[in-house]
Amino acid sequence: MFGRRVVYIIPGFDTSPRYKPFLEAAKIFRQYNIKPILVDINWKSSLKDYISQVIKKYNNTKRDGDIVYIFGFSAGAWIALMVATKLNSHIAILCSPSPFFKEDIRYWRREWIGGFGEERFRSFNNYKFNTIVRKFKSGAIILIGDKEHPFMIRRAKAIHKSVKRSRLIIIKSGEHDLNKKSYMNALKDNLTRESLL
Repeated sequence: MFGRRVVYIIPGFDTSPRYKPFLEAAKIFRQYNIKPILVDINWKSSLKDYISQVIKKYNNTKRDGDIVYIFGFSAGAWIALMVATKLNSHIAILCSPSPFFKEDIRYWRREWIGGFGEERFRSFNNYKFNTIVRKFKSGAIILIGDKEHPFMIRRAKAIHKSVKRSRLIIIKSGEHDLNKKSYMNALKDNLTRESLL
């Protein structure tokens, strides 16, 4: 007997999984009989704790035989990538993954650090991309807009290059905004029954 298929939906920084685009993403998964599980994050905590919160949600909701998908946007996509290195997930859907790795520190602007938090920014030193991505055994679908910051596009391409079973979708006229029509259309076009097998 096959297990159920579930997707953990992780929102972007300082947002809720009940924000409209995440509910729209949940609808896409439902049409393929994949049960969405919305993950609330306490954004006032640390990067390490963000990961722990998702794993705790997984441990509290999992059933034997589950086929697990992990979906995240921006900071949520970074969390999804990190969680996928620790769980036996099937596919991670990484939408505009945030560059929260040690190698990304030099590209961050001072105004970004102020909005994100100095302590969280310094903790990037704990996450070396090449070390972490070697632990990634899931498949991956990576989406990034062609209007996003160049170093975010480079990070998305690096993930694609490093993950054997991955697809990279570059969204034409795509910005760092899951609520934009171009981004949601890209999700609908690329999250198909075949791509999620």
